[in-house]
Amino acid sequence: MPYNPPDARRLTQALRAEQLGLYGFADDPDATPEADFDPPIGLFLIAHAGDKPVGCGGVRLLDEHTAEIKHMYVSGVARAHGIGRYLLEQHAASRTRP
Repeated sequence: MPYNPPDARRLTQALRAEQLGLYGFADDPDATPEADFDPPIGLFLIAHAGDKPVGCGGVRLLDEHTAEIKHMYVSGVARAHGIGRYLLEQHAASRTRP
């Protein structure tokens, strides 16, 4: 999924707002280049509960042995249901597919 759809922007801005509230600072997700998540070097996923987007996360490869997780977020009402783990598993599965 591309990084730029409205659902991705809403979720990443919710993550930023939460980080600002907790820590007083946060990266601006709009400053992340969309190409960072273009396959084959990256991937950005959105998790849905029914038709409602409730979580997101991206991975980008830094080199052949190192990946960076970016903008991993699950909305408050959807937490504690394994959505974050599911997103990470999907990222990992995408790297093992031919």
